[in-house]
Amino acid sequence: MLTINRRLSYYKRNLISYIFLFFLPVLIFIVLYQFLFNTILKEELIRNSQSQLTSLEKNISSEMNQIDAVVNQVNIGTQFAPFTYIENPNYAKDRINQLRRYTAVNPFIHNILLHYNDDKYVYASSGSFVLDYTFDNVFIFENYSTRELIETMENPGTGITASGITLNLYGETIPTHCSIVVRGLTYSGYGHYGSLAFFVDEKSIMSQIQTTFQSDIYANYILDSNNQLITHVIPEFSKSDTTYRALIESHDQVAPSTIHKINGDDYLMTYTTSETTGWQYYCFTPVDEALAVAIHTQRRFLIIVICLLLFGLLAISIFMTLNYSPIKKLQTLSKDFIDGNTNPNGSELKDIEGAILSLSSQNVALNEALDDNFIAAKAYLIGQLISGQPMVREHLDRSLLMKIMNPQITDYAIVMAHIGQDEQDDWHFIKNDLMHDIEEKSGTYLQLLCTENNIRYTITILILLQEGFKENVLDELHQIHKNLNEKWQRDITFGLGSLTDNLSNLPRSYMGASTAIDYRLMIGNGSLIQYDNLVDNIEQASTYPYAELEQFKLAIRRGFPKDVDNALNNIVAQIQTKNIPIFIGRSICYEIISTVVHSYESLGQNHDELFNKYPDIIAITKYESIHKIIELVTLISYDVCSALSKSSTKEHIRYVDSLKQYISVNYSSPDFSLQLMADHFHKQASNLSSFYKENTGENILESVTRYRMNAASNYLINSTLPIKEICTEIGYTNVSSFIRRFKQFHELTPGQYRELYQDIT
Repeated sequence: MLTINRRLSYYKRNLISYIFLFFLPVLIFIVLYQFLFNTILKEELIRNSQSQLTSLEKNISSEMNQIDAVVNQVNIGTQFAPFTYIENPNYAKDRINQLRRYTAVNPFIHNILLHYNDDKYVYASSGSFVLDYTFDNVFIFENYSTRELIETMENPGTGITASGITLNLYGETIPTHCSIVVRGLTYSGYGHYGSLAFFVDEKSIMSQIQTTFQSDIYANYILDSNNQLITHVIPEFSKSDTTYRALIESHDQVAPSTIHKINGDDYLMTYTTSETTGWQYYCFTPVDEALAVAIHTQRRFLIIVICLLLFGLLAISIFMTLNYSPIKKLQTLSKDFIDGNTNPNGSELKDIEGAILSLSSQNVALNEALDDNFIAAKAYLIGQLISGQPMVREHLDRSLLMKIMNPQITDYAIVMAHIGQDEQDDWHFIKNDLMHDIEEKSGTYLQLLCTENNIRYTITILILLQEGFKENVLDELHQIHKNLNEKWQRDITFGLGSLTDNLSNLPRSYMGASTAIDYRLMIGNGSLIQYDNLVDNIEQASTYPYAELEQFKLAIRRGFPKDVDNALNNIVAQIQTKNIPIFIGRSICYEIISTVVHSYESLGQNHDELFNKYPDIIAITKYESIHKIIELVTLISYDVCSALSKSSTKEHIRYVDSLKQYISVNYSSPDFSLQLMADHFHKQASNLSSFYKENTGENILESVTRYRMNAASNYLINSTLPIKEICTEIGYTNVSSFIRRFKQFHELTPGQYRELYQDIT
């Protein structure tokens, strides 16, 4: 009975813990949700309201931009050239039809008035009217005068807008509420010759408001740049118009969104201004009305969360009951293992933990003892073999000895694996795993045994080959080397000594592997280097790359980085393909570095500055491959080339200026030609033309044409010379050729060009 009570106590204790852990984050979430929900919703409401108001402003501004488009078309279109009704009454019909087309395709434009200076008529999309008689009887304003409109059209300035105007157009039964936008007509921005008055219908603007704000809870106001009301939309349940207008008048036009209390209710006022029209847009949103749906959703969400909490409580209770039984059984087994069930009052988890720790400590101790013994025995065995020393039986491991003395093993070799200079920082942490990976590459016919070498960052590998596998060992080592480089993403270099069929010759194989590793300076890190190939292919000192070094020195003096790269690549190829002796390779490296240092000093630079910038430049022993040295030399060479290039930049600029000066002086000569210019500068014509275009963006003949056309324009505007004489003055011998080229350049004939500018002035 006591055991059952203890079991129930433990069960309840853990059940309460799980329920607490389950409920705590949910309760915190609910509290935060309750506090932050309304704030987040209000922020979202502000963003949505601002977005809708901005969208409304862009849509209306886009429509209003059509007014400027119409003005531009009228200014540049020949069909709107100025006239007077008295002189050309037939032109009036064309203007009226064109204005009707503009109003038909622009829904914002209710009507358009066109008036030319010195004309007693005004033209509209509905007809033509005499200013002093019929115009006043057709366009009847309630809060605006036709005289004020006419005066505005005769002196429009940069553009005038009048808002909140009620128009009673003759023939229309319903008055039109609109805004009037007046724009002047000019000749290419100069000389006012008329004006256009656009009547923007308030209904079109209200339609845009209703399309953008699809709910009826918003109140919207649009004012012009003079704070005159253009239009507004107020919902039926909303406050009075005066309340909104008072808030608008007191607004500082700085804060885009503010919340105001109106009769106890929160209202969000959103504001924006059009950069193109200067119109001001205001939107009033009742916060409670806008958030009604969201608050209802919030309550439904809280009900769902409570239901989920109750369901989670039930699930925790069921699973705790099901899962407790195996724990109790495991506790019983653990106590039997530890102390024979002599601690009946112990905690279940403590008993299980004690059993696991006991087993773990015993297992670790056993593995450490085995590993230490095996590693020490392997290091001793390989060390004795490569040094040619006798072995003491007590220090040998039986399994290792059986591998080496296996009668099927017929050949042996030593391989040294070296980690590149850039990957040595974590050597202490990776060396054991790396040796383990290498030994795992062992197969039926190839056995690999590894130990750390007394040379830093180097592993000694003993290769054991079965009979008949000697021919395949190189391919197998290449594959192992490739796999290691790919897995570890490091430059691992293999140095392979000579194969031998006698264990007593392993010291010679070890020396060969050491020599091969040293050759990584010339061949490069990450390679597999065979000692036998080095011995067979080493050439005499006559292979010294004198020609390649001279090319490198010449490239440095010329200051061309591309030539420097080519010369260095040729030197590296010479070193790597001919397997020259290592002392010659180091001599070549010293000569390359010396060339760069002397070139740096020849520019007037202190060599101490060079050594401060590149402190390892002389320490060749720090570099493990020719590529590392070449990388450093290339950087310094680029510095030298850059300094040489800067010294020639001023001379280059002066030469380009002299070419431009020659053209500006001689362009008017009828004998001007590319060949004459090339002869003057002692250059080939093709080379001179290419050089000029690369540095100016246009060829020589294009520059000559530009000078001639600019001179012709000046003569046409500022003189009365005949076109034939102008043609001769600027270097043309054929008038037709001059007229054709002038029209290509200005899109007008010389006569048209002179006439146009005389009319303007």
